[in-house]
Amino acid sequence: SISMTGASFLLWTSLSYALTYALRATPDTVASAVLYEQVNLTVQISLYFDANEVEIVFQGPNEYFHGIGFDGVEMNGTYAILVVGASTELQERQLGLNAPGALLKPSIQVVSNTVSNNVRTVNVRRNMTGLNDEYYSFQRQANQELNIIYCYGTTPSIQ
Repeated sequence: SISMTGASFLLWTSLSYALTYALRATPDTVASAVLYEQVNLTVQISLYFDANEVEIVFQGPNEYFHGIGFDGVEMNGTYAILVVGASTELQERQLGLNAPGALLKPSIQVVSNTVSNNVRTVNVRRNMTGLNDEYYSFQRQANQELNIIYCYGTTPSIQ
């Protein structure tokens, strides 16, 4: 869906529509997908069952905000991790209906947050089980499908 705010726009695209990516995760290995090649938006997910931990590595344009949402096909109610453009700030949110939604208490640990050739690469870890029902809880299964939605904006700030 697209919502207009002044001269900028927020684009959340669900991969379960025109483009469908099923991430298949195996313990201690990485499942990855190119979400939107034009802006270098990619994601890699590793599940570590023994540690009950998930590692998420994603990339996007440094100058603009971008993010990924887990197990959603639309924004409303989807847990997402967002990067504020041109900064090292990360936010966890439960997205609203065509809106940034509610800012959540941080549950991620930043492993790295770097920029190279204007592409930001973020590596975070968190418990596979969400803090509450506003967070996505990753399944403890070797083979699974996970819907991913992604966004990028035309401004640094999240809108």
